[in-house]
Amino acid sequence: MYLSTSLLSTVLLAGSALATYGADSSYGSSSSGGYGSGSSGGDGTSSPKSSPAAFTGTATPSGQVKMHVVKVSNKAGTLTFEPNNLQAAAGSMVQFQFYPKEERGLIALPHHQSHSVVQSTFDQPCEPIENHNASATGFFSGFMPVQAGDAMRPAFTIMVNDTRPIWYYCSRAKHCQDGMVGVINP
Repeated sequence: MYLSTSLLSTVLLAGSALATYGADSSYGSSSSGGYGSGSSGGDGTSSPKSSPAAFTGTATPSGQVKMHVVKVSNKAGTLTFEPNNLQAAAGSMVQFQFYPKEERGLIALPHHQSHSVVQSTFDQPCEPIENHNASATGFFSGFMPVQAGDAMRPAFTIMVNDTRPIWYYCSRAKHCQDGMVGVINP
């Protein structure tokens, strides 16, 4: 899908958290000044410390930006990114859209309705990139709560500035260890 610059501004106002990737030779940067070295959650998982970054990208000369959409989970509650492997040209954007599990007659626990997107490495897929490369500044969406019936889905968007691989995972509980991982430009 292609978005015009004015539509992209509307998307930003709708509450999409945006980050920038690949602005320098240290795997990426963000306008918020980074995410720290990460922390270990009480459930044994590792998540970076900080809030999402602000948008710093620009539109292509034609005024349109290629937007790729990745579903974070799905209506069945599967621990997956769909697609979990995609090609994205430099200058395009990838938007992670968070989906709730839809259960009939049951109320799901809040942590089952929350996922995150965290940049990692191929060698350590369930840990923030900062844990293994001190000069890297990865992205972290924060935990995005979503419930069945919500009118709007939370979204987190990154800009791809080059074609180096971008590995990512969900840092909620053992979601990564259960296979909730993905890659852009493998």
